[in-house]
Amino acid sequence: ALGTTGGSENDSNGLAARLGLAESQDESLKNPSLACLRSIGIRPQPYIVHEWGVVLFDGSGRVVPGLGFAADLPDFVREASRDPVHEAAVRTPREETESLKPLLYFYPGDGLEPGTAFSISCNVRFPQGRPAYLWPNACILDPGQPEVGAAIRWSRVLLGSAPDVDDGSIVLPMQPVDAEHWFSTARDVDAMTIFPVIPQPEARNGTAPVRYQPEKFLFYDGVIAYTDPFDRTVDGDRTSLRNQGAEPVHDVWVIDRTRDALRVARRPSLGAGETWRISVRDDLRPIGAADDAVMEAEAALAAALESAGLFAKEAHGMARIWREDFFAREGQWILWRLGGAAVDCALPLELTPPPRTVPVRVHLALAPLARAPATR
Repeated sequence: ALGTTGGSENDSNGLAARLGLAESQDESLKNPSLACLRSIGIRPQPYIVHEWGVVLFDGSGRVVPGLGFAADLPDFVREASRDPVHEAAVRTPREETESLKPLLYFYPGDGLEPGTAFSISCNVRFPQGRPAYLWPNACILDPGQPEVGAAIRWSRVLLGSAPDVDDGSIVLPMQPVDAEHWFSTARDVDAMTIFPVIPQPEARNGTAPVRYQPEKFLFYDGVIAYTDPFDRTVDGDRTSLRNQGAEPVHDVWVIDRTRDALRVARRPSLGAGETWRISVRDDLRPIGAADDAVMEAEAALAAALESAGLFAKEAHGMARIWREDFFAREGQWILWRLGGAAVDCALPLELTPPPRTVPVRVHLALAPLARAPATR
């Protein structure tokens, strides 16, 4: 019951190609933006970007408040509405939809010599949405155009090696967290330690020294314009799930959690317009012994995330961080992986200079199996 069958758009060959492991392959042929940047003199650099995140829905298709990941943010994480440098006029969207909590990791790519350092900028935009939290500190940009969306901008992130402090720059200590905190789990990866420059007010007597905040990832959180794609039809014990979205969704789980058991059914993908008819009573199967069910489900999820393109430590970290919310809360749920176009549309990611390979963006969504009646 834990395994899935069928192809995936992120199979091992696809991952190798994205990570530049295939020979004689020009990534710009698959990513036209790289060719465009090359044409204006911005050369891609040898680094790799991986991202994971989660979208949460309640029964009406709106954000689920108070789950572990968002409710347990360290004190040093900054609210996007409280920008000490650039006062942000971040506007509330016409309708708040869903909250997303991604982490961005950076790895050395083929051809990056040890000790070589270079800087990138990283923009994350929220069309029809707004940023909520971020770490390390960055600037909030709001053009006043909802269709463009407010953005988080890390204007300078040093990759490859630690900064040279001979010029008076200051490298701050990495912020400590408890070993059991999810931040500590998220840091337990083989990604590069990155050094974002922290924005700060101008010093009264001239230019303030550059301050770097070391971290293992860039973290952000916000409200996005992504709609639960499933149309649900309930007929007694049977539920029909129709994908109303414009692209397939992947790694679809139906989860039934009671006090004594965890039962699931899984499907590798559900195409646009396709329907999955399922009986919660007859089609779901228990995972392991009752006491071990959550751990078994965590292991199965980690394997699916690794197949989707994440590295092993990322996949196991994501599954561990989210296992209680996904598998230990009583109720019936749908868990799925978003298609790449949906992620790029809801959260455009702009990296300058870009990596030579297309970023791997793995985002899951969790929603109740049954939707609550609409309220006025």
